[in-house]
Amino acid sequence: MSTKTTAKKETLLLEIGTEELPAAYLPSLITQLADQAQTLFDKHAIQYAEISSKATFHRLVLEVTGVEPYVVLPAEEMRGPSKQAAFDGEGKPTRALEGFLKSKGAKLKDIKIVNAGKADYVYWVKPAKKIATIKVLPELLMTILQELRAPKTMRWDDSDVRFARPVRWILSLLGTKLLTVRFGHLKSQAATWVNHPLNTKRIAVSSPSRYNQIIKQHKILLDHDERSAYIDKAVRAAAKKVGATPVSEAFDFGLLDEVIYLTEKPQILLGDFDPQYLSLPREVLLASMAKHQRVFAVESQHKIKPHFIAVLDGKPGKPALVRKMCERILNARLSDSLLFWKQDTQSPIENKLIQLKDVSFHEQLGSMADKSNRMQTLQAPLSQAWQLSEEQSLQLNRARHLAKADLVTTLVKEFPTLQGTVGKYYAKQSGEAEAVAKAIEEHYLPLGGKAPETLLGSALSVLDKFDSLV
Repeated sequence: MSTKTTAKKETLLLEIGTEELPAAYLPSLITQLADQAQTLFDKHAIQYAEISSKATFHRLVLEVTGVEPYVVLPAEEMRGPSKQAAFDGEGKPTRALEGFLKSKGAKLKDIKIVNAGKADYVYWVKPAKKIATIKVLPELLMTILQELRAPKTMRWDDSDVRFARPVRWILSLLGTKLLTVRFGHLKSQAATWVNHPLNTKRIAVSSPSRYNQIIKQHKILLDHDERSAYIDKAVRAAAKKVGATPVSEAFDFGLLDEVIYLTEKPQILLGDFDPQYLSLPREVLLASMAKHQRVFAVESQHKIKPHFIAVLDGKPGKPALVRKMCERILNARLSDSLLFWKQDTQSPIENKLIQLKDVSFHEQLGSMADKSNRMQTLQAPLSQAWQLSEEQSLQLNRARHLAKADLVTTLVKEFPTLQGTVGKYYAKQSGEAEAVAKAIEEHYLPLGGKAPETLLGSALSVLDKFDSLV
């Protein structure tokens, strides 16, 4: 009794090792990697179980499980010349038929005659063909590499290939077999690199399962969703140590989404900053911490506490020294923000209006001062249509008058996303009514799913949007 052995299904692994990829590029690259693999595998009839893509700032990884060992190309029928043109009076093949057979690499015995309505035609039956998947994959993987797109790409050698950042290694395996993949001057190796960029270590990889073991042994969280959950939990645990919780705005504004792509071995560091900076408006303080240092602020009973949580890549050799350095840098940044605040509030917000004539709105529509004047002409019809009271109309006019003044302040130049918010605080500082200050803040809305909450804020927003649209 004979036994028949069949080739087993394998796992495909592709790792693209790079210099530090920008955090903003990674979500798209992860999606592209899986989508392109699925498109090409389906197009070439490669059967598989599941496709997944993962990434850190140093590596893009594609894993395809259950890859069938062979690609079966189904039989095809290809139409040739008509029967009348294919055979002469004696039934012998004409040059037309011989040319058709030669172009297809076929033989006379492989054809058949099929009636196609008004005439009979020659059809060549291309037999089904089975190809080893390992022969097809290298070219497909090189196509995937070439097709990955980023907002900006660069060259790093004379091969003329481009990528988001220089590619330093390629690991490509189907089971235990190395696939030869080339990208510029690079050629795939059965190895990966770990540790800090200044102390990289090459480790041989014999299979996809061995690769996953190596990644785990070196405490690399390859899956971005797993990294996100780990950092989220760790940040909340660190905040709890000082009797606080992470400030919700940090999550709402995407700080977590950013730091997960800045690390592959995330470690948490809890530090302090000078309490004097708590005098800054909440939004300014949070913007300073998130933009410059990418650190999480913490709060207790809705009051920010003088602590921060940083997410590092890898455990530092000297944690106390790293913490001291982070604290020094953050304090310096907050000192700048406090200086900007003090400089901007030395004079009333109205004094800044004269500078709006130097702030361009549009090449053919003049300055921000011109825009503000146009909004004034729209105000009376809107006040009438909305049946605003005399007091409300006066407050709307005042808010319209001051709405763009914060664009020339140092704080907004440093943090453009705080336009309107800074204007609200400076208006309050200058003694303006609460309704006026709130309208100044809200006139940039709707934005990011947030809409104006007040009547005057809605009215000023409509004036601003109407002018822009017209």
